[in-house]
Amino acid sequence: MLANKSANPKATAAAFEGLIKFYKRTSQWELADATYQKMIAREPYAAWNYGNYAQFLLCNRDNYEAAINQSKQALNIMNYGVGRQTLAAALYRKWAALLLRGQKDDATKMLREAREIVEQTPYLVVNSICGESDAFTATFQAVAIESQSYQKAQPKKM
Repeated sequence: MLANKSANPKATAAAFEGLIKFYKRTSQWELADATYQKMIAREPYAAWNYGNYAQFLLCNRDNYEAAINQSKQALNIMNYGVGRQTLAAALYRKWAALLLRGQKDDATKMLREAREIVEQTPYLVVNSICGESDAFTATFQAVAIESQSYQKAQPKKM
């Protein structure tokens, strides 16, 4: 069915989704990745394919750069809530990476960009897309560091 380009589109999409679910459950990340790419090649104008791939890249691979690119592809096709949320989550994850590497100025720019899309606590946005994952853990750590820095900068009360 997946090789037959004239097959029923809904049945084909269901077959791809079933394969991806299986590959993810069995931690076959490369095969899941390849299947997402085949889905996109087969239907390059389906925003959800890009958005779902972005979510996979962020949540299962912790590849926020690729997730940002795929999210933007999805949103170029169709502006939809989960697509915006996924992009914001990937941007917050990139913010966390920059902050954890000590690149405060770049991190501040990334935080601003993410907040323009979804203004919420970064780890909550990442959690809403990924649940507990490496992306969530790193973002939570960055929020904790940022909070400690803020508290240290506050004047002491007498």
